[in-house]
Amino acid sequence: MKYDAIIIGAGLGGLSAGAYLARAGRKVLVLEKMSEPGGRCRSVELMGHRFDIGADYFGKKILGIFSELGKKKELDPVWFKVIARHGNSSMTIPPGLHTFRDFRGMGMNAGDMGKLGLRTGGQIMFNRYRKISGYSELVNRITENGSLREIFNVGAFFSGNNPENMPSHWFNLVFGRTYGYDKPFIPRAGSGRLPELLASVIRENGGGIVYNAQPDRIIIRDGSARGILLDGREMESVNVISGTGILHTVHSLADRKDFPSEFLNTLGYYKEGFSMASVFTVFKKGAKIIPGAHVYAMFPAGVSGMFRTLKEGSFPEDNMFVISVPHAAYGAAEEHLAGTIKFLVPRGAVPREAIEAEAGRIMGRADSLIPGFSENTVDSRLYTPADYATNFGFTSSVSPVAESVHYEKMSTATPVRGLFCVGSTVLPVGGCTASSILSGRAAARQILKSK
Repeated sequence: MKYDAIIIGAGLGGLSAGAYLARAGRKVLVLEKMSEPGGRCRSVELMGHRFDIGADYFGKKILGIFSELGKKKELDPVWFKVIARHGNSSMTIPPGLHTFRDFRGMGMNAGDMGKLGLRTGGQIMFNRYRKISGYSELVNRITENGSLREIFNVGAFFSGNNPENMPSHWFNLVFGRTYGYDKPFIPRAGSGRLPELLASVIRENGGGIVYNAQPDRIIIRDGSARGILLDGREMESVNVISGTGILHTVHSLADRKDFPSEFLNTLGYYKEGFSMASVFTVFKKGAKIIPGAHVYAMFPAGVSGMFRTLKEGSFPEDNMFVISVPHAAYGAAEEHLAGTIKFLVPRGAVPREAIEAEAGRIMGRADSLIPGFSENTVDSRLYTPADYATNFGFTSSVSPVAESVHYEKMSTATPVRGLFCVGSTVLPVGGCTASSILSGRAAARQILKSK
């Protein structure tokens, strides 16, 4: 059988592309190396509870995607709040009447708030950020308040990149309406619900998904993708869509000689975001969680300095960490809740003992975000970057390609005819679930336009 598209990887990008193509009547086959869909957006069973092992923060714009695919109602979004802390200051996202109280707690008066509103609104509404090269420069133009500057660096954690090296558009991604992260949500069934629904669209429209299948390479002849090689067997396809990341696709699944030197030189600038370790915890409701709040983030005195220390191969004295508690957003009635503590790991080979020591130190600081968290924790399990690769099938880098002021991501279409890359390593901008899903739709639309 010759397929219209063979898709490598059942991550959000690949599944999105497959869903749109299958609905258009194209013959689609998805190959996934794991035993379930989702990639970096999955839910797993640990210690008798469900945990989201990768993505746990979604913007409202992707609801339009699921509406187009007829699955919005089944997604069942739950809106939640983000609590960001720096020292004794805190900020709750999305903004509301509480924002004035938050700003007063940072020592800001009415005049300061007014200037902040005008500067922030001008950047977002009129896209003024496009004339500013770096994220840090943009933040410094918006506010002189030290605590607020550090809290605005929340994008640095989720991009896995020093804010001094982040492009300015990340501000609009996090605080604006590019993908709707100004009003975040999580599916009631957990992040794994997104890939489940996308996979169901593929199957309902005659497409196929094969698990525990990892192609050996992409077949390219005469400058065009012709299919894939799986277990020594050639499978023909008019198009090949790779969701394994643009770097892995070009350097491992394809042959470098099939790509022009300019394209390869651009890829040479691409860097992976910092790796992340997670402590999956089960805790009693005695911990003082805030109803409706799902993500809690603690910022150090200097986020940029923290990243420089991590780059040099050491843990900083004051490491940023995030606690995600989806059950708080759901209003779960269970006696025990599940939460995940996430923190960044230095570059290079870091001994497990060092990561364990850092995990213990951060767990000791968890009460600064959620009072009573430590004493109410009944079970926990640390997953290092190596554990992620072994157990979940992907590296725990926060962003597979950390966007930089020095380069721009490339489109889903590669210089090889019929070969597309999807996921957060290609356009549109932003290493997040929304960009992954939109890249899949973009690839599908390009294929559907071609004859």
